[in-house]
This record gives sequence, C-alpha cells and structure tokens, in this order.
Amino acid sequence: MEMDALREKMPRYIRGALPEEEMLEVSQALADSTEAIEEMRFCLMMRQAVLPEDASLPAFPNLSEQGGTAPSLLPRSVSRSVNLLRGAANVTRSAIRTAINFL
Repeated sequence: MEMDALREKMPRYIRGALPEEEMLEVSQALADSTEAIEEMRFCLMMRQAVLPEDASLPAFPNLSEQGGTAPSLLPRSVSRSVNLLRGAANVTRSAIRTAINFL
C-alpha cells in the first residue's frame, strides 16, 4: 500500500470505520512497514490531542472474529507503546493549553 493511501485511511482505521477488506490492507501495511507504524503513532497522537479528556480510543480490531478470545491485532509491546504515546499526547495537550492561556 502506498503511503499516501495509508495516510488517507489511517484516521478511519483508528476509528474502526473502514470496511473489513481495507482494514486488513492497513493491518498488513502496518506489519510490513515501520513508516506505516510511525504514521499510525502520529495519527493516534493527533486524535488524542483533539479528543476531550474523558474520551478514549476505540479498541483495535481483531484479526479473528471467532468465539472466545480472539488474538489482538497488535503485539503487547506495541500496545504499551501506544499507551506511552497517549501519555505523551496528554502532556503535549496540557502544554498547548497552558501556552494558549498565556496568550
């Protein structure tokens, strides 16, 4: 998948608003490219920055919709990284709000 197409689809991927086929294409791109992962991190930080404090990101889609516990799309280390990025986004959002208050 080309990066331009990925950039267009990433916000809808994060919201879970893509059709299943496109969701799998983006998932495959994430598995194959560190640049795609960086794009997802950027989109997650941007989304978190504009969401209200009490809003949370939707759960990532599962590769399998079989009964029981389906395997997670992202490895645990990536999920931890996303949580770390959320924390960094919160700090950044607070810093931006503070800077705006000074203006």
